[in-house]
Amino acid sequence: ILRKLAGRTGRDLAGLSDGARGVLAGHRWPGNVREMENLLERALLMANGPLIEPEHLDLRQHRPAGQAPGEYQGEGLLAVSARAAAEAEARLIRAMLAEVDGNKSEAARRLRISYRVMLKKIKDYNLV
Repeated sequence: ILRKLAGRTGRDLAGLSDGARGVLAGHRWPGNVREMENLLERALLMANGPLIEPEHLDLRQHRPAGQAPGEYQGEGLLAVSARAAAEAEARLIRAMLAEVDGNKSEAARRLRISYRVMLKKIKDYNLV
């Protein structure tokens, strides 16, 4: 779906961030691929970089087929948890990078993650 949308919109797209994947996984998709495709297309158009982030996925307006008006339309607990974890992780990495004057290697060491994981998270969260 993402490759098709990227081609149709002419946008470069690397994919979904971990947080965005969590948001989509935590949402009820009762078999309607078109609804997900429309949501992803809007997210792709809102994305500034090569990744779709949780903030690009607006599920508040989205009501799965068969869901009655007035029925709970918010995100599921898994989606909220995934987004909150991603946001907290991005804040922590940003703060650590500031503390070590941008030294990615030292930030990775202090956060007890590999340098490679640090680079991926910096890219995923657009912390450059």
